[in-house]
Amino acid sequence: MIIVSFYTPGAYEKVMNSHLRPSVEKWELKYHIEEVPDLGNWFLNTSYKGKFMLKCFEKFKEDICFIDSDGIIEKYPELLFNMPENCDISAHMLDWQLYWKGNAGSDHREFLSGTLFMRYNPEVIELVKDWIEQCDNAPGTIEQKILGSLIKESTAVNFTDLPASYCAIINHSGTIPEYIGEPVITHHQASRQFKHK
Repeated sequence: MIIVSFYTPGAYEKVMNSHLRPSVEKWELKYHIEEVPDLGNWFLNTSYKGKFMLKCFEKFKEDICFIDSDGIIEKYPELLFNMPENCDISAHMLDWQLYWKGNAGSDHREFLSGTLFMRYNPEVIELVKDWIEQCDNAPGTIEQKILGSLIKESTAVNFTDLPASYCAIINHSGTIPEYIGEPVITHHQASRQFKHK
């Protein structure tokens, strides 16, 4: 399994070099990080994720885990290297009620692609190709919404909900909700600062 990510020049390059890159190197994990051209806005840049992951599949021919540039690996991510064999894709499904209000049981779950494990197999590759096509056809739609819908509709891939500790989002007050416990991978939501620039 290889950890992969990309960044655009400028602000996100600084984020990558202060967040994800040093934490991957700290834990001596196999990784591939690449600079890609700025496509003009935040939606187009994030929608490049599918194309980048397909390129990584073609290059490395092994399981991959994409982590956003503002992610920091706080602890050794053991689960990513020991995913169940029947798991094709894993990401966290955020419980909005629990995250924002501290109350479990909400029906509203959001698929998060900040930490995204994908198995190297033909079924996943086909789904990634569909993801790319739909992102290209809907340039103003957030890529993770498209991917989440594709996974929900698919009968070809098996999805596993990744624990919240592997996609622990720093909230607006600069903290992590207590229910998440000790984070393995924190996400610092750099997009809040940069997405409209």
